[in-house]
Amino acid sequence: MKFNYAMKAWVGSKHQIEDRIHRLEQLHDKGVISTEPLIELHLFPEDLVRDSTKDNIQEYSNDIRFVAHFPQMEKHYDILLDNGQYLDRILEFLKKTDVESLVIHRYGGREMTTKSSTKFYEIIKRESLKHSTNIYIENLGFAGNADLISPLDHFFPWEYQFFFEYFEDIKNVGLCIDTGHAAETSNMFNYLKSGGERDDCFTNIGSDDLGKKERLDPVDFIKSAAKLGHIHLNDAPLYTFGKIEWAHLTGEGRNLGDGNIDFRSIMSFLSSINYEGWLVIETYLKNNEKAIEMEQFIERLTDICKQS
Repeated sequence: MKFNYAMKAWVGSKHQIEDRIHRLEQLHDKGVISTEPLIELHLFPEDLVRDSTKDNIQEYSNDIRFVAHFPQMEKHYDILLDNGQYLDRILEFLKKTDVESLVIHRYGGREMTTKSSTKFYEIIKRESLKHSTNIYIENLGFAGNADLISPLDHFFPWEYQFFFEYFEDIKNVGLCIDTGHAAETSNMFNYLKSGGERDDCFTNIGSDDLGKKERLDPVDFIKSAAKLGHIHLNDAPLYTFGKIEWAHLTGEGRNLGDGNIDFRSIMSFLSSINYEGWLVIETYLKNNEKAIEMEQFIERLTDICKQS
């Protein structure tokens, strides 16, 4: 089965956009990608006020399709603090471009309680009814960055059912699974299960969560989603057996093979359900302008699928 692969680029860099278009077109010509290529554009708050942002999107929109990714997890852009006003601004901006979808993190500050997650969903529902843009809600993992309000929301597989029920009648809201974030969440979950000491970073992993499984794996996040619309693929170190050292819990955004996520099982499962959504390769590049790591990732995944 051929999958719909995509690459990431920053909306403010023509060099990155042109590099991704070139690499995706090459993969398409090789028969690796069967559909029109797509780029997921990283969009930051300051990009909304730059004329070059809209110019870059419009200049290349005849060559490639675009999806926007707005992380929305910095202190000043917490969706719950401004009641979705900034999200509304983003969607209004995207309406004036040829960007078809938006990916944002499910995020509600320091403690994503049932109350705050419901408020988050209320805002998403309100905005999805107001705008036609597709909105994909992405799972998060560990936050080790001082600029973020940590710990981040983990969005466990056993929470998906409520998500799908809440948005059952909303056509333009879907789920995005990030394998690297899923690995970080799995590591933190497994750390506690193996007897690791709890501190403030584990606020969003409750005793009820720990009772759900003996061990958690990124594959669980993929297989538990009844309806997948968008997936971020990146490798990460995964620790599933024995006691885990605190220093080893994080490290997502790696090229395939630089971690140990079971991509063979993930790709086999996606093939079994005839997954038709996007697989966005999201690796932290050694060279910010050239995406050779992303290209290699796609080629390795293609080899894995052929061997399965």
